[in-house]
Amino acid sequence: PANGATLGTSSVTFDWSDVTSSQIDGQLYDLSYYVLQYSTSSSFDSQNTINISSSGGSPLRDSSYGPINLGDGIYYWRAKAIYVEYPEGTLREGQ
Repeated sequence: PANGATLGTSSVTFDWSDVTSSQIDGQLYDLSYYVLQYSTSSSFDSQNTINISSSGGSPLRDSSYGPINLGDGIYYWRAKAIYVEYPEGTLREGQ
């Protein structure tokens, strides 16, 4: 759902922008997987937060997850890309 969205259903599909690779301090990184968090706490307190990093037993590599049924209430969510560094000279798929 978009920031500040109000939904009239408990079935939600989370969707975010795709990430494939990144360059940080001159090093090239490729996407390994995403971590999706949703919580009833805007500060993502650990006791109120669900972490999802796999789907169907495989790492979560799609930039969406769902649908899932949430109970009534206010939820906060965020997604984080987890990268793997490729040493210089390593062949990467698609390169």
